[in-house]
Parts: sequence; structure tokens; C-alpha cells
Amino acid sequence: MIEVIDNFVEQSDLKTIYDAFTNSRCSWHLAKDHAESKNKKKYFVKVYERRSDLSDLLSTNEFKRIYQRIQEFVPETDVLRTIYFNCVKPGDGSDYHVDFDGKSVLIYGNPTWKWYWGSGTTFKNHGLVRPKPGRAVVFDGDIPHRAISPNSLMNDCGRLSIVFQFSKS
Repeated sequence: MIEVIDNFVEQSDLKTIYDAFTNSRCSWHLAKDHAESKNKKKYFVKVYERRSDLSDLLSTNEFKRIYQRIQEFVPETDVLRTIYFNCVKPGDGSDYHVDFDGKSVLIYGNPTWKWYWGSGTTFKNHGLVRPKPGRAVVFDGDIPHRAISPNSLMNDCGRLSIVFQFSKS
């Protein structure tokens, strides 16, 4: 199942998240796509996996509101495992991959998005979802998917997204 929800994140929260994404204190690192990937391209990622890091992040007002909204779409039995912050720039790429066995909620994090920048997320056998400010995509984590990089017309830092990954308990 794939569900696209527009205006999932309020514009004011989106701006705060974008500022945190682009803040120079944010520790980003280059990541090769998944271990089994043959893709040589890399993209920027920040990962929260430790319980204490997840708790700290979810204690901020913006993320409290977002997480409360996410819980409406995720079974109570699913457990939050990881939050990924992704920055996909023109020329970056990723291979198809799967997340955990529970739900995943992807939120596009740019407060402004131009249709002619392209990009999106391709879901194998399910099509392409394009970025839109505040848009969320709720999907089963075991559906193969991959990020599509924006084109060279993009004049922003990259296509930003946040992915909340859950597993069945």
C-alpha cells in the first residue's frame, strides 16, 4: 500500500525543519547506497537510530507534531527504528532497496519545490511520487523504492526528505 498525503506538515514546521537540514552544525555524511548496491553514486544522509537520539529529536515541538500525525497511519504494534534525513543532489542516485517490515513514512522537506526540478521517489511496480512541500508518502517498508535525483535546474541545496522507518514488534 502507498498513500500520498499533501499538507501533512505545516509550512511553518517545514521551514524550521529545512533550516535544521541546511544548518552547518548538522552533521551530514556521504553514504554509499545500501551494502548490496552496485551504484557508485553517493548522497548525503543523517541517521538517527539510537533510542536516546530518537527521543531527543522527537522532543522538539515540530517533530512532536509530525510524529503524532504519523501515528495515525502506523499500527500501534509497529516500533520506530530509524529516522533518515536524506539530501539528494543533482547527479546523485540510489538503487532500489527496502526498509524494515513495518510502515515507512517519507516526508519531503523542501519548503519550495518547482515541478521542473524533477526528482521524486520511484516505487517498484507502483510508479513515481513527485516531491511537494509538506507531502508525506506512507508505504509498506518492504516495497522496493529509490530516490530520483533532481535535475541540474535545481538551485537549492538538494531534495530533502525525512523517512521514519518502523518495524513490526
